[in-house]
Amino acid sequence: IGNSAGNQMPSKLYTYISTEKPLLNLCKIEDCPSRACLASYPAALSLPADDLGSQAVSRVRVFCESHRGETVPFESVRDLYPQNTSDAVAYRFEQIVQHTLKAP
Repeated sequence: IGNSAGNQMPSKLYTYISTEKPLLNLCKIEDCPSRACLASYPAALSLPADDLGSQAVSRVRVFCESHRGETVPFESVRDLYPQNTSDAVAYRFEQIVQHTLKAP
């Protein structure tokens, strides 16, 4: 999922989160924004993409085994990322349109 640009959120990150499935995030850079975003997601593992030695492989194996078949309920995803729900986006869009219509 990780990005090579530290100032950009990976474009598919919220799409992957919306699947409600466990996520393995291989970060290309240490300060990848995906790492902070997924820190609160209960079924995510973030690892540096350039350090996939035996310890990392073991962590991936344990992660996959412990999260097999798990889903993160939509209600939890919605509570973790309220600013990214369709309701929040629609509300913000409505605010922008109303503000634009009031402008001289």
